[in-house]
Amino acid sequence: MAAVTGVATPCNRSCFPIMSFLHVPGKMSQPLWLMMGTAFLVRVPGGVHLGGPTFNDSAYAGNLNCGTRRVLLTAKHTFVPWKYTDPQKLKIPEEFRKTRFVIGRLYLPDDEGRAVGSRTVDLQLMALHPSLDIALVAVRPTSPPLQGLPAGCGHATV
Repeated sequence: MAAVTGVATPCNRSCFPIMSFLHVPGKMSQPLWLMMGTAFLVRVPGGVHLGGPTFNDSAYAGNLNCGTRRVLLTAKHTFVPWKYTDPQKLKIPEEFRKTRFVIGRLYLPDDEGRAVGSRTVDLQLMALHPSLDIALVAVRPTSPPLQGLPAGCGHATV
């Protein structure tokens, strides 16, 4: 994963609350809340492709071009908490500890800057750093049009 080479510039919105949920289809009737976190909008050069060995258990493996997508930097533990705490305390069976079962959701703020539960977009996990607590996520292409998530702000560059 490339290093962050810039600093986030002042912009309307570049920092967002996110939540992750665990959902194993056929085994769980509804998603289980995992973690709360923060994600920061970053700009990724158009030629960068993400994916690879850190995604060996992910449904999103492959070369995902993020040149035209809104990409966010966040903490890896938001999506794989079992790597940072005793999995037995989380009470998540080993066979469920896979990124393909983790759902990410970003909460858009209202006009007063408060996160509103009814204004969400789904996130797609794109990359996990092999040793640092860093992850890249992107807004899922299937999410509704984003009003409140800026497209062209001068944020940190990855």
